[in-house]
Amino acid sequence: MSALEYFEAICHIPHRSFHTQALGEFLCAECARLGYIVQKDRAGNIYAHRAREGSWGQDFGKDSGAEPFSPESSQKAHAPKVCLQAHYDMVGVGAAAHGEPLELWHDGQYLRARDSSLGADNGAAIAAILWLMEQGVGDFEVLFTNDEEVGLCGANALELAISAPFLLNLDSEFFGEIIVGCAGGFDAVCEIPAHEIAYENTAHTQSFTHAIPARESGKSNELVVLSVESFGFIGGHSGVDIHKDIASSIVEFFKLSSVIYEDMDKKLYNTMKPQLLSLHAGEKSNSIAVGLRARIALPTLPPMLLSALPSAPLYESPISTADVVDRDSGLDSPYRIESTAPSIVDTDGIAQYEWRIFLDGSKDNGSAGFIVRVESSPESLRESSAPESIIDSTSPQHRVFWGWDLGRLAEFVTTLGHGVHARSSHIVQSSLNIALAHTTELDSTRDQAPAQESLGSTPTCLAQKSSSTQSIPESATQSPIPTLIFTLKARANTDTLMETLRTHIAHTAQVYCPNPATISNSYSPWQRQLADDDPHLRAIIDGFAHRHTEVGEIHAGLECGILYGRFCSMGLAPVAMASIGPTILYPHSTKERLDLGSFEEFLQVLERILKSL
Repeated sequence: MSALEYFEAICHIPHRSFHTQALGEFLCAECARLGYIVQKDRAGNIYAHRAREGSWGQDFGKDSGAEPFSPESSQKAHAPKVCLQAHYDMVGVGAAAHGEPLELWHDGQYLRARDSSLGADNGAAIAAILWLMEQGVGDFEVLFTNDEEVGLCGANALELAISAPFLLNLDSEFFGEIIVGCAGGFDAVCEIPAHEIAYENTAHTQSFTHAIPARESGKSNELVVLSVESFGFIGGHSGVDIHKDIASSIVEFFKLSSVIYEDMDKKLYNTMKPQLLSLHAGEKSNSIAVGLRARIALPTLPPMLLSALPSAPLYESPISTADVVDRDSGLDSPYRIESTAPSIVDTDGIAQYEWRIFLDGSKDNGSAGFIVRVESSPESLRESSAPESIIDSTSPQHRVFWGWDLGRLAEFVTTLGHGVHARSSHIVQSSLNIALAHTTELDSTRDQAPAQESLGSTPTCLAQKSSSTQSIPESATQSPIPTLIFTLKARANTDTLMETLRTHIAHTAQVYCPNPATISNSYSPWQRQLADDDPHLRAIIDGFAHRHTEVGEIHAGLECGILYGRFCSMGLAPVAMASIGPTILYPHSTKERLDLGSFEEFLQVLERILKSL
């Protein structure tokens, strides 16, 4: 098969993180077919090499994990001079998130997946390695790591030692770039429990709900419940794309919440402040959030939405506008808002309103924003089991439910600071991605989550393999109270900046959360090993022939630093490392695309490198 045919075959095997078993089996079988001895450890990492004297480990297909080995025999004479390394999981966005085979299509010089992330990160590298194995180019060994996209889990739990003194990672995403160092990082989790809200209906809010058109006489809600859903967000890599001002659905939702908070008459807050009822947003900790679904409760409809309603007879209110908030009293909205006529009416005769709120005020393709709808009934509020001393169960004008103060949550998100935190000569040095946010259900039973420890500790992530769904994190603690859980991805290119981020998150959590923030999957920055005159680096540069190359560091997490530490802990001699790859645009998003021209050249570069080493 050609390298591109290998990639197409990989794309037809679902392999989002934590769901890589099928692709792992394919890789083991294919490597064995090509004459390689295959070994697999408990974390799903795959090591393949040609038969040689002193081969250690366990052949694929036996029952247990990797066997004990001798470092002296694993790095011996006649061993391959290079190990090609790539990870075989992908970030699932769109169709890939549902475990569906990808539908590939050509967009000019690019290859894309329809309505899905492509998985060229790192599937293109896997395809290149298999093609090189089939062609018999050079003498090399192979390491396929598992679950890189969810905290570099495979690399952290690696039990397989390589023989080569040099490892070439193929996870870079810009052709011509030679990476010799990368950022470290960690995941942080902040939890905010809900509070009980005792809400008393007033004549003001009663009259307002009658002001919403198409309600039957006598039917009214005690408050306004809005559902919010994101659209048009493209996502991106939380490291290499963090400086590109790509909109995050989570951050933009809380910006919108802040505007709504300021837009409303503060006198109404004596009755109830705007509350978050539920939130489910984000895909993976290392991608910028795309999807979002939320529900909020307000004492009345915000003027910015009320003023966007069409002024047709159908929308005329049976009451005076003096009974509601002045339609022109709100802030100048930073958004463009469109509303639709309530063509759908539910069984209670209540019109279904819908607003489309655009972030950038334009109608350009790909413009992002939120769809906001008025829910027909507030009965879906999360009722608490408050004692009767708090709630008057005999009066329909009193109710208690669980919620989170929207204004305070917006302050929390702003204080955390999504995006770049430090730069040096226009190069990102540290950043923070607010990656995931979700609310737990009242009295829900949750699977045991991976152990998480206080800031400063690093637990293993092997335990995460037991969970079938990791796109939404789970709290390490069980609580009968609904909890809002934020997952953050922090990155820094130096240990000092890593500690600065830890301190910043800890201090922010101390102000806004009742419990300390916790971290997991921490890894140190990969410091440069190769000098300018290193023979391995010279071989890579020569492999690019006439193409321009740049040697540098990247603000993203590669596995090199972790693998280096794992090999040292196994007693191996220091392994030199570098990283290259084809051009991949918009990784971790539905816009992800592989530059086919760079992919073909990438194959030629690899051939030259293998022949020269």
